[in-house]
Amino acid sequence: MSCPAHKAPAPSQVRVTLDGQPVEMSRQIRASLPAIRAHLEALVLCQRRILHVLVVDGVTLDLQRPKWSFDTFHHVVAATISFDDLAFQLLRLARGQVAQLRARAEAAVLLVLIHEWPGVQRIWWDLLPDLKEPLVTLSFLPELGRPTGGPLFAPAAKCASQAQELGRIQQEVEGHCAFHDTLALSDTLEHRLLPWLAQLLDTLAQLHEVPQA
Repeated sequence: MSCPAHKAPAPSQVRVTLDGQPVEMSRQIRASLPAIRAHLEALVLCQRRILHVLVVDGVTLDLQRPKWSFDTFHHVVAATISFDDLAFQLLRLARGQVAQLRARAEAAVLLVLIHEWPGVQRIWWDLLPDLKEPLVTLSFLPELGRPTGGPLFAPAAKCASQAQELGRIQQEVEGHCAFHDTLALSDTLEHRLLPWLAQLLDTLAQLHEVPQA
């Protein structure tokens, strides 16, 4: 027989707050954490905001990979963020990613010259997926409700062309890899990849300087 202390509280005893304000919802919804989250997300989307933080009895959930392993819960605290705030958070994230990538690419210019071929190939293979991360981050910007003619649209469109340029750089590097040409590979990293990263960082700076609505 289960100890009474471990019994799930009655739905009427579960408190839910959103941005500091209590939220009313049916007993059926309050009995399930996934249902509470779904209800809150629908509610805030109507206000052009998104669910940003969800804390259950003092434990902050990872909203990307939530674990609903709560036998009992009593208090759900939720916080939201506006689409504009999220856009600028994404920009800060992308700028940090590019700054780290530039440092790694600068090191790779020399590293590929002093390693045997398997090590050279590994350096490139380790770098390539991460080069695409800032572009993936930026791909979320058009989904944040920005109008086509809005202030973030033109620089964001420029990022799309830079994605195409990365594809061309990748093809060039793969051509050098086919012939194990480390000198040409180093030259491409220095004269093609590093300027590309610098240009991407400049585009991100332009985006970040756009005033928030």
